Amino acid sequence: MLYHEQLNRCLAEYRITARELAEASGVSVASVSRYRQGKCRPEPEASRRLTEALLTLISARGIELTPAQAEEIRQTFSVRRSVFSSVRFDLLLQTMHIPLKDLAGFVQFMPSYLSKIRTGQRSPADPQRFLGGLCSYFLQMRSTDADMQQLRALTGCTGMSDLHPALERWMLGGASQQSGNVENLLHQLDLFDPNEYITRTHMEALDVPPPQPVPEVHSDYF
Repeated sequence: MLYHEQLNRCLAEYRITARELAEASGVSVASVSRYRQGKCRPEPEASRRLTEALLTLISARGIELTPAQAEEIRQTFSVRRSVFSSVRFDLLLQTMHIPLKDLAGFVQFMPSYLSKIRTGQRSPADPQRFLGGLCSYFLQMRSTDADMQQLRALTGCTGMSDLHPALERWMLGGASQQSGNVENLLHQLDLFDPNEYITRTHMEALDVPPPQPVPEVHSDYF
């Protein structure tokens, strides 16, 4: 069961309103509404605050949970941060020649938001949902043999049928053998420090003569 389904079931079971949950947790009503609709999932800290607020509100209703029941609720709403690779997302866009504007229109995200994900300034709030939209884009818009060959080389998938799990493994930290060399090259370029290279090769020790002063030129006008 998905996070929003679990949340709605819990609220209904204990007759807790979204506003009560928002006030008890310090999370905005708008954010709680988005979580309930499945538009996004909370960050780990927000999830922890929501969970503790749920337990407090349940207790306030005179319902005494056993330690095992309380722990089960904590585990149910536990959210761990997924390590989304912006480097691989950028590599995917470049390799497949995907216009950011086209992808943004299909997955219904702002192009500026996708741009921030691409550069590592942001991370998808719900990586699985984001990757689901990405897979739908390939299934409907980019499913030619040439596209499949490139996707296979990047993600290690065998076909469109297993694209979603392969893309998820690759984008959330896994690696395919074919893409390892390309990604390693990009990583090494990011790490390259020209100043350190100059120091190590002793280029700063070269005997470069100091600049010579330019003689003054005097002009007399009569």
